[in-house]
Amino acid sequence: MSEADRLSFTLSHDGAPLSTARTCLSDFLAPRMGDLERNRILLAVEEALVNTFEHGYAGGPGSIDVNVGWTNDGLKIELSDRAKEYDPTSVPLPSPEQLSEDGATGGYGLFLLRTLMKVQYQKRDGGGNTLVLTQRGGHA
Repeated sequence: MSEADRLSFTLSHDGAPLSTARTCLSDFLAPRMGDLERNRILLAVEEALVNTFEHGYAGGPGSIDVNVGWTNDGLKIELSDRAKEYDPTSVPLPSPEQLSEDGATGGYGLFLLRTLMKVQYQKRDGGGNTLVLTQRGGHA
């Protein structure tokens, strides 16, 4: 894999992590995919980042290492943190209709993340989590 096929950066809660992630990822993805596909991936990644900073780190200090690469199978994005352990693949997917009927102000993030991308969870040695996001069927 060439250097042009990989991207790595670290996001901190004390900066502008969503804006930084969107800019870095968008620039990396743009040469290989159209706007719709790219925006779906950006939305899924943003949902994962928001959940980690808001729930995993409970709004406190923390960072997320982002590693992105093109493989023979397509796009692979790894998000690694040292937040409290949480496996988003173990939670039943909420129905957006039910969330709306219940008047929920949250809960849509997991639905979007797991609908737009294939999500795998890995517990990190020493604490923390890694989410591995890949395109569903080669396309997001």
